[in-house]
Amino acid sequence: MNPDLQSKLLVYKAYQLGREAILRGLRNEHEDLARASLSALDALEGTAEVVRRKCFYTLILAELHRLSDPMPYRESAMELSDQLMTLGGMSSRQRPFEIYMKVVNATTQSPTVGNLGDFNTSGVNLVQDTTSETDEFGKEISVDRVQRALGLSDEEYDRFYGFLQKSLPEVIQAHGLAR
Repeated sequence: MNPDLQSKLLVYKAYQLGREAILRGLRNEHEDLARASLSALDALEGTAEVVRRKCFYTLILAELHRLSDPMPYRESAMELSDQLMTLGGMSSRQRPFEIYMKVVNATTQSPTVGNLGDFNTSGVNLVQDTTSETDEFGKEISVDRVQRALGLSDEEYDRFYGFLQKSLPEVIQAHGLAR
């Protein structure tokens, strides 16, 4: 698989699993699963694939802690992304950490001067993953903010739709890390 696409899908899935866990009240369960997977990966040799998977589970933790304290997880994801570059086969634009931060920026609403009345109280909020826009024919269409931030085409999204629908336990099992 194209390394650029692989990094985008890794980030999309990590974001999606973290976000859905929060929305469905599975934060603690997913955090435990991600930590257990990281522990299992720590016992393996540091190949590019192992480092990529560690980055994936670390990004899930970053998303789970996004509104509380994501910095330790983001720093770890940045270090793992650096390791992936060192191991070869990846350009700087394919680093999962940078791609994840594009998703964070696309799905975070920060207070602005326009909402000055709420500036001191609103803090940072998550926004909907989709938004409505008008196409060139005046028809309203739904746009996926994450897909746009990642630069994923509709064809790429459709091609990997099955993967994007997998649960965290299914991904862990596919990685051979199930208990």
